[in-house]
Amino acid sequence: MEAVADLAQRHTSRVEDLAQARFRLSSGIFCYVEVSRVSGGRVCRVEAVGRAGQLIADVDRSLLTRIEGRVVAETEAVPDQPTVGTVLEAFAMSLTTGAPVPVSGEDGLRAVAMADACYRAAREGKPVPITVP
Repeated sequence: MEAVADLAQRHTSRVEDLAQARFRLSSGIFCYVEVSRVSGGRVCRVEAVGRAGQLIADVDRSLLTRIEGRVVAETEAVPDQPTVGTVLEAFAMSLTTGAPVPVSGEDGLRAVAMADACYRAAREGKPVPITVP
């Protein structure tokens, strides 16, 4: 796995407010991530595109749309809940019932490794491997 990234600080010196990253997974699939906090408008959307179709999560409108081929197969409203609260509730439930956690420690470790690779790639100006300890 590897990452390529461009990061910028436009309105603050504390954190990046503009980022573009490309990840190449071990399967060879590319994933693209763009994050911007510099525009006046607000768009919060996640898209996953594959051979059979795509999923679009529109966070601002709390909608999940499934597209098969070129046809919208289904659009459903999803609860408008903060992710952190939902994950913490599920974690507490796993402690009391033994249910699996929705986000494992390994998932968190991978996310940190991906973020670290983005910082290294932006600093070095070239693709860098994603190393998960």
